[in-house]
Amino acid sequence: MKKLTALLLVIILALGISACAGDVPQAQEPEMYIEPAQLNEDEEKMAQLLGGMDGQHIFDFSVDDSVRSLSIKLWKLEDGEWTDWQADRQMLTEGSGRIALGFEDITEGCRIAVQTGSDFSASSGSREADEALEGMGRTTAYLSQRREIEYDKEIALAIQTFTDKNEVISYDPEYFEHPEEYEKLGYEGVFAITACFSQEPLS
Repeated sequence: MKKLTALLLVIILALGISACAGDVPQAQEPEMYIEPAQLNEDEEKMAQLLGGMDGQHIFDFSVDDSVRSLSIKLWKLEDGEWTDWQADRQMLTEGSGRIALGFEDITEGCRIAVQTGSDFSASSGSREADEALEGMGRTTAYLSQRREIEYDKEIALAIQTFTDKNEVISYDPEYFEHPEEYEKLGYEGVFAITACFSQEPLS
């Protein structure tokens, strides 16, 4: 099943590249952006054929020619601040592409796939689930609309919270910039995934 899911992501990422590259932003829209991918009819059919997209989220991005690298980081909220938990970095050779995230319980790791043009890469970080959070309810909020990309600025693609509280508040991922708001909620576990585009090449 994991192989089928990986194949599905490769196909959907590839099918979306041509459409993404041909998009012309409207006059008032940012030139560099990231947004949830809109799967076309062929991609939807492929997803159904290979078992759906449970736990998978895909984002389209467009950047200018000066952007040289992309980093995708996993963060953990500790004492009101985000701490770098895991990172995936790679070169960018094209100005547009897709990012796919695959996870259910983020404490067990996340599969990250990136495609630009004919280039495709994927990495998967796995670990033992956090026993302290075992059995707790979890909720995940994903980037739901187009966000402007700024050089070297983290953009939250997903935030997952764990708690045994009866009431759960799920903030938009934009609240990544305000970790103190999550700290006020007193949740037992808060994690985030961000994308950051840079003009600096990988060393």
